[in-house]
Amino acid sequence: MVIYNYTVTGYTSLDELVFGSRSYSIFGGSVIYGSIQASKLCDGVSLITAIGKNEEKEFVSLLKTYNIEPIKIESYDGKTLSFINEYENDYRIQRVKNRPNLNINLSSLNFKTKSLHLGPLLDEIKMDIDFHEFANLVALDLQGLIRQELEGKIMKKNITDLYFLSSVDVLKCDWHEFLSLKVGSSFDDVVMKIFDAGPNILIITNGDKGSYVITERKALFVPPYKPSRVVDPTGAGDVYLSSFIITYFNTNDLGYSALFASCASSFVIEDLGFSSIADAVKIKRRMKEQNLKFKELSLTELPSYGPARI
Repeated sequence: MVIYNYTVTGYTSLDELVFGSRSYSIFGGSVIYGSIQASKLCDGVSLITAIGKNEEKEFVSLLKTYNIEPIKIESYDGKTLSFINEYENDYRIQRVKNRPNLNINLSSLNFKTKSLHLGPLLDEIKMDIDFHEFANLVALDLQGLIRQELEGKIMKKNITDLYFLSSVDVLKCDWHEFLSLKVGSSFDDVVMKIFDAGPNILIITNGDKGSYVITERKALFVPPYKPSRVVDPTGAGDVYLSSFIITYFNTNDLGYSALFASCASSFVIEDLGFSSIADAVKIKRRMKEQNLKFKELSLTELPSYGPARI
């Protein structure tokens, strides 16, 4: 059996990016941004996804361009799930259309991978299974589990049960998503509940204000790298997690992996969609040029907008 280096799963979307009077359409979702970034860093990249039959041929052609192997593509009738992302300053309004009526269940598949990236868009991945049957390292992006669709608009929902983390090693979310975890009475309490549920690494991103990588023993503030320009912030979190997973699996160096991931995410925002995703040479060059350092913190030194301090 082939053992992949990196596998990502979740819906593929056809994103509509709206910036004022300008709009663009491009494939998106964690499976796109995560797998393309991974393909720039290692061989043996694969994905498991679902897509509308109208776009399946174009999608398969895209995967071949980046040498990404589809373990399974489940196609459904009609058009692909579409996210309409409207950006105004730093604020994003999301709407959705063409939502498929199917879930992604890995328990029916037979594959092995070193790292598994769970990237749900709309709670489509069946989570009550042991993902370590398929992977050594399992990472989850929380965003798709706290989204709900209300009359075509994407709204956030709260989470009160962390059962889905039982076989997750790395959990990534942004600050707003973290606030949706209603499982504790304070910031520290929520973090400890996360670690008790399964993960041993928590990543909290905060856009151009940097990110935090937290374990039970320490917390790191990771500064943001300066991009050459900012065009489209879509996919930055997916690129961050993908880069972190691959680097951490290969080095076991928490600080370096976080800096590498922060730097990688600074490239994808420089152009539309995934076109500016960088390889390791470009990422390491920018890391050397900007020479940023992470800072070790205690949990009590984390920002005042944690849930215990609002």
